Amino acid sequence: MRLRILPVYAAVFLAPLGSLSAAVPTLAEILAGNCAAYFRNVAARPSAEKAALANSLAEVALGDGPDALKAQTGIRQLLGLDDANWNYFWSLYAKEKKGASGPKTFLEIFQDAGNRAGAAIAYPTAIAPPEMMKHLPHVEYSDLAKHGAEYEAAAKESVLWIKKMHAGTGSSMDRTAYLARELGVPESAVHMGAKGTDLYVKVPDPRAPGATVSISLVEAQLLQAIEDARKGSFGGIAFTDILGSETQDSLRAVWNKKCLVDPSKTYAEYFQANPNLVRYGEEFQAYIPTLDEKGAITFDRTAPGGHGLFGVNAIRAAYLPEALPKTDGKHLISVIGNGEDLSSTPDALMVGYMVKHEVPIVMVTTEKTANDLKGGQIALVKEKSDRIYATIIEQAQAKEAGQAELFEQLGVSVQRNGQKAFFNTNMALFNYDVLHAKITRAIRDFGEAEFIRKVSPDLIQNWKEQKDAAGAARKFLQMEGASGSSYLNLDRFWREHYHENLVHFVNVDKTNRTRFFSPIKSAFDYFMQFHSDRFSFDAANMRLVNNVPGRLPAVSLKGASYASVESVLNAFAGAKIRELDALTIEGDVVLKGATLKGKVAIKNTTGRTVDLRAYFAAHPDLPRDAAGNPILSDLTLDIRE
Repeated sequence: MRLRILPVYAAVFLAPLGSLSAAVPTLAEILAGNCAAYFRNVAARPSAEKAALANSLAEVALGDGPDALKAQTGIRQLLGLDDANWNYFWSLYAKEKKGASGPKTFLEIFQDAGNRAGAAIAYPTAIAPPEMMKHLPHVEYSDLAKHGAEYEAAAKESVLWIKKMHAGTGSSMDRTAYLARELGVPESAVHMGAKGTDLYVKVPDPRAPGATVSISLVEAQLLQAIEDARKGSFGGIAFTDILGSETQDSLRAVWNKKCLVDPSKTYAEYFQANPNLVRYGEEFQAYIPTLDEKGAITFDRTAPGGHGLFGVNAIRAAYLPEALPKTDGKHLISVIGNGEDLSSTPDALMVGYMVKHEVPIVMVTTEKTANDLKGGQIALVKEKSDRIYATIIEQAQAKEAGQAELFEQLGVSVQRNGQKAFFNTNMALFNYDVLHAKITRAIRDFGEAEFIRKVSPDLIQNWKEQKDAAGAARKFLQMEGASGSSYLNLDRFWREHYHENLVHFVNVDKTNRTRFFSPIKSAFDYFMQFHSDRFSFDAANMRLVNNVPGRLPAVSLKGASYASVESVLNAFAGAKIRELDALTIEGDVVLKGATLKGKVAIKNTTGRTVDLRAYFAAHPDLPRDAAGNPILSDLTLDIRE
């Protein structure tokens, strides 16, 4: 099988910059299409000038008719966005502008005591009555094994198109000092890329028996795909990086490294030479303008619009033949997963299940635990028309409804007859054999613009503060969306117009959770997965192994140092956490070599970093092991001056 490489979404490249002598066009001139000279050089025009033009066009663009389309084209040219990023920006902008004056629907979690009049009532899966759950097509992952041979055979006849999200840097997790040490350079020379390119794992070096080598998690992802192709788990593997302007260089550098399993080739060359592997282009997330406090488009702050873009792109690919890898007659299943998460790839059971049952889209969820109190969970909503649809209810919605505590306890202490809360993992799979005909039909019935409007994600209003050139604080609205919202908006649209479900759910139990969901959201996550006794790394398959299946500690660290990877690795070096259930720390402490078991809480109010080895030595009543290392077992420790 030979996959042909095609670009996924090609960027729009503006003509070479020339003279800026073209006069600033009027609104009428733009609508008349008489501004070719201006737009040829638009990238070099002042941002304030472009913003003023965009805002003058916006009112017309939000209307109907041919002038609206012409105005939209003008704004797109001013923003310099490719097709995918433009459609996404415009859908968010239109929702912000049209939604600002429209009625707001409040979403509330069902309560026996009653809900506010006029609120839409959501039934999260933990408390949804049986008659509601019938409207949520789902299967437990553990049940897929009952058809293991059948599903694995179907997976071998399928190409798995892997798309990893690396568009952001994850700047809340400081990697500067860690990278300086890992790369042997001064901190001033460190340039952060994607989390997956900036975090490393040690593996055996096949070039030097007995030696080890550090590779980035992105490199481990590529080696994981190489190993899956070698084993024949799938009929082929296509690999696409989802990247942004801050991460593209670091991602491309990995592809240009010498391949660990064949140093005569780079990874790009290895994929090109292997008939069952292909590097299939890139998806690029552009920075888009924000809105100022008056609601006007501004370039004074630009930012990505959230991972909703990738969900919309995945849906659009179903009716864009040039966007899909060629599979030589094999089935095509795609997956979108978190870039730094080595577990965010489906196995043959999931892929085969989709093929055998012709499932259009799968959202992978996992049983909610105490680790997931603040994350989004799947719910069912009954409309006034009695139509039922699936949605994701978020913590912010629960807070707005005064239900934050109820939201957190759903599936933990609040549930109906042992029902599970389905926690969203951000991993989604797409069966393009099935989706192509369906989405093409919808485009034919409703038109592309209306269809994209319907399936675009719900708007997330993310206000940010930034100082201007004069030092004054200004507020900017970043318009964002989530990918899960896009999939479920598509599903709601499909239920309404075609009376069937498009989105199904595969819910992963606690025991198998970390096989498919091991995100690195904090420096402690990285320590736990790659530097502790809680996990092991299977270098032969390039996968994480949870040494305590079905259990994860609930961790809350509050202190100046815990955002830094290097600080956390130093603070917890050699710490044993295999039997840890919960850890709460306030204030900076060092736990090198410590053993942590059960529930541990530490509060340090001294204002300085406290080394617990020295602290325990000074307090003989506190337990230590033979080497003098602290033992914290179901212990609450209050450290004061």
